[in-house]
Amino acid sequence: IYLNISTVPPLGVLILLVCRAINFDVVGRGFLGTLGVQPWAIMILFYSLAYICISLDMTGVFQFCAFWVSRKAGNRGMLAFTLFFILTSLMSGLTSNDVVILTGTVFLSYFTKVSDIRPTAFLMSEFTTANIASMALYIGNPTNVVVSEAYNISFITYSAWMLLPTVVCILLAYVVLRILFRGDYYLPRHIQPPDADPKSVLIDPQGAIFGLVLLACCLLTLVGTSFAHVPVWMVTLPFACVMFLRDIRHDLGISFSHLFNIKRRFPRPFLNTAAHDQVLVYGPENQSHHEIQLDVLNTPPPTIWFGSRFPTLKAVFMRMPWSILPFSLGMFILIEALAQEGWVGIFATAMAVFAKNYVTAVLGMVFVSILACQLLNNLPMTILFTQIIQHPNFTQHVDSDATMQGFLLGLIVGSNLGACLTLVGSLAGIMFDHILKTKGIYTLGYFQFLKWNLVILPVIALGASAVLIGEIWFIY
Repeated sequence: IYLNISTVPPLGVLILLVCRAINFDVVGRGFLGTLGVQPWAIMILFYSLAYICISLDMTGVFQFCAFWVSRKAGNRGMLAFTLFFILTSLMSGLTSNDVVILTGTVFLSYFTKVSDIRPTAFLMSEFTTANIASMALYIGNPTNVVVSEAYNISFITYSAWMLLPTVVCILLAYVVLRILFRGDYYLPRHIQPPDADPKSVLIDPQGAIFGLVLLACCLLTLVGTSFAHVPVWMVTLPFACVMFLRDIRHDLGISFSHLFNIKRRFPRPFLNTAAHDQVLVYGPENQSHHEIQLDVLNTPPPTIWFGSRFPTLKAVFMRMPWSILPFSLGMFILIEALAQEGWVGIFATAMAVFAKNYVTAVLGMVFVSILACQLLNNLPMTILFTQIIQHPNFTQHVDSDATMQGFLLGLIVGSNLGACLTLVGSLAGIMFDHILKTKGIYTLGYFQFLKWNLVILPVIALGASAVLIGEIWFIY
């Protein structure tokens, strides 16, 4: 058994079951949820959006945007940095931080290598913006979903609170990054950008348009249904199914042109599915056919057949973050075990020290949750702290709605910005580090990453906290 993020939590649950430290009731509550948190619903929401975004990425639309930005910047290094900063912010805000890390990191590694510049400034900018902009929307980060599900925060209510802190954080991050990476050493004034045509990387233009329209419709539907309190997973799952069916149609090459009497410009390519001496050919009617015995056909294994027949589906499924499923469900169960044994109550009593007013609530929760991310990773931390602030030992010390709102918003900010300190603070950081190592980039090791973030994080965390305090003061 390989010990990694997908195996350790389930293994921990199994050990506790074997030792009879927990029973299957705890496992059931960890999966079905308690106190308003439904782990199964969160996973459906997360993977529905992940499928839509990754399938959209497979069309080449994000690479197209990156090359288009690169061409617009030309040989101006500062402009390229600014445009990529804006691009990654928009991508993360409209999709999620994981999508930006998976797509942007690969392109920026290529861009900086071709341009012969140090990748540190561009990669730090990408990672920082990905984790800040993910605060803007409910769907930007699984941690946002955990808190919102626990307290029935609607899609539009969430954004109403978090859009302004997100914008302020992004502006502060840009200023700090420009100060940190001033000079030609990290950001040369003149660069040699890639000369590739952006259209050359747009693999499926029709699919890109379809995916963008589908994603926009999904977001608009989430806004519209938030007034009717429709569960978010019920909105995103049908859109993911539509994208799934579209990918199947694309892989099968199904055309509806005959419905409109449109003649194909080119004949459909032949499909060869056997060895050279055992050929089975499908083609136009005038194509010659050869009689062969069925028992001599070499039937490919199911996995090989699936990959050759449905290349888009295979590529999307291989890029899906499947490790998050056992990791998340295992951590939900382990947190439920902590609650059963009384540890959550102890932590709740300790956190109540910040319940004096909404100012201490925001500052205390942001500070503690950011530190806890480095020990637990941001998703388990959010699961644990959501239960802590719901525990009677904590709620009995909260004397106003403003104070509770401060804790909730502080937890959302801390769970997102907690990624911007160490590489182990979030799942995005772990993926980021893995991609850099596979690309041979070692200028952002653990301590180098920590060094830069020790300057960036305090500024953006204090900025977000100040905006939250101002919002609560204005509303309450």
